[in-house]
Amino acid sequence: MVSLDTLRYARAISALFGLVVLLGASAVQAADKATERPIKTFVNAVRYGKDTIALKQVDGEAQGRILLGKAWDEGTDAQRKEFVALFHRVFSATAFPKLKDNLQKIETIVYSAPEKNGKNAKVTSTLVLLHPLKKEEIEVHYDLVKTKVGYRLVDVTFDGDRSLLTNVREDQVGPLYADGGWPNLLAQLKKRVAQLDAR
Repeated sequence: MVSLDTLRYARAISALFGLVVLLGASAVQAADKATERPIKTFVNAVRYGKDTIALKQVDGEAQGRILLGKAWDEGTDAQRKEFVALFHRVFSATAFPKLKDNLQKIETIVYSAPEKNGKNAKVTSTLVLLHPLKKEEIEVHYDLVKTKVGYRLVDVTFDGDRSLLTNVREDQVGPLYADGGWPNLLAQLKKRVAQLDAR
């Protein structure tokens, strides 16, 4: 027979466990909705093949400044605008299909509270992926910037790797710009877009 003391102890443990769960939920909710919303929208849009919606969550100008550094300010308004449009076309066509495959395996995503510094914010999310043998967790770090229409994504880093834009800058954009400045960079991007459109 279970004693009264045992029942009281069990109830206390149960109450303590409930408090821990509640506090855990509050910590998850601490993630700022303003920074979390564009990430969630981006992830869901890519997951279901809605590229246009996904790209609306991204700040192309902030990306251009990272990808081109000082050279960004040397370009004309028209060149910068064209670069963003071409880069996003190539980026969505090459990166989104790979992301979409990986995102199909997501079971849950937990977001951290953002680290804000002026207009910039950093958010870390933990992706829990379904796996035939075991669950896998991956940390993803997002860089965002506050714009007139709210926070927008700028860069993404998977734990243990360089950021996405660092890879693109060093492996692709940087060499193209070094080989012929803005004219060559835009010409090569146009060529790549033409190849994509011809598929």
